[in-house]
Amino acid sequence: MKKPLIVLLAGGVGNNFFPLATDKTLFPIMGKLMVEHVLDVLSATGIEEVVAATNPQNDSVIKRHPLVKRTALLEKPTGMHAGILAVKDYITDQSIVVVNAVDLIEKEGLSSFFAAISNQYAMILGKKVNAHQAGGYLEMCDGKVKSIVEKPEKGKEPSDIVNLIVHYFSQPKKFISLLEGAGDVDDAYEQAFSQIMQNHDVALHTYEGAWSKLKYPFHVLDVMGQLLSGVERSIAPTAHVSEHAVIEGAVVIADNAIVDEFAVVKGPAYIGNGARVGNHALVRQSVVEKAAIVGFGSEVVRSYVGPGCMLHHNYVGDSVLEKNVNPSWGTTTANYRLDKKHVMLKLPDGKTIDTQREKFGCIMAEGVFCGVNCSIMPGVTIKKNAQIYPGKVIPNVVKEDEVVK
Repeated sequence: MKKPLIVLLAGGVGNNFFPLATDKTLFPIMGKLMVEHVLDVLSATGIEEVVAATNPQNDSVIKRHPLVKRTALLEKPTGMHAGILAVKDYITDQSIVVVNAVDLIEKEGLSSFFAAISNQYAMILGKKVNAHQAGGYLEMCDGKVKSIVEKPEKGKEPSDIVNLIVHYFSQPKKFISLLEGAGDVDDAYEQAFSQIMQNHDVALHTYEGAWSKLKYPFHVLDVMGQLLSGVERSIAPTAHVSEHAVIEGAVVIADNAIVDEFAVVKGPAYIGNGARVGNHALVRQSVVEKAAIVGFGSEVVRSYVGPGCMLHHNYVGDSVLEKNVNPSWGTTTANYRLDKKHVMLKLPDGKTIDTQREKFGCIMAEGVFCGVNCSIMPGVTIKKNAQIYPGKVIPNVVKEDEVVK
């Protein structure tokens, strides 16, 4: 059977990624962009050709990947259907698989899916979950998919199977015709797929492996955790690790990184190109990206420290620091509520999102600068280039370019 054409949906704007400024597809994790991780997994399964719907931020990057043969730029993305229609001229009678550019699925799961599509009219990859997910659920009947229910309320899910955006269509031109007939509405893709479900059997392929996606900013920690779970110990020849440092477990130390005397790095962990872990610093279960500094006496645990960040005697727990963030001496991210309930991510409109984590710190966007001895409360979001004066306690959202005195 001829391999399917992959249609990569990478044209969305990612409004839910607030307050992070980087496009989700271009977010760097362990030295690679998110979309590169997804494309590399596809390549490892033997896929030979990808066409991608892109946006102005990521088009030039995605088209450079050797697996991507063509791209179609979406100036104003309006949904999944817009991505499919943007690349329709590249779709022939060859079967297609629609894939989301920010969903990370293991190679074995995708390989199993591709092996199972033979003789199917259409097929969806689904995963059983134990907790409510913010996304689509599959309604099942006699082992077949009958509908996709988008964002049901907690307790009203049609099943315990979530819809992963790995969708196979043996007759893509018929699907495109249905998309064109649905009009330019948010759920045009789901409407068109529902018509297929009414007239054809749509198979479910159950996936039991690890899955993570970038939707909300705290999902960076989920993707990071999935990627770290697969690392093996590796120290680049150009890295400098002091003989008095402790490197424990599966730790990747990239080119030109420095781990100073009496620093401790406990795996799984990743220390990026040119990054530095200073004296008496502790990094565990975390990613420290390119040219970031975890300075003297800092502790970074289960956190993402982005490119160019500069820490000095800080505690960063279960948090995401985007890039070029400077917390300054003594600033701490609180990551545990007194009532021990899930930490809620705070949004500018006063609403909150359940992170489903008992321990979660904060999100600091690009260029945030704190004065010394600040305390950032659990679930706080701080937008790009905000400044916070010394000694402040931050319990709520900080806006872009805001100065908190």
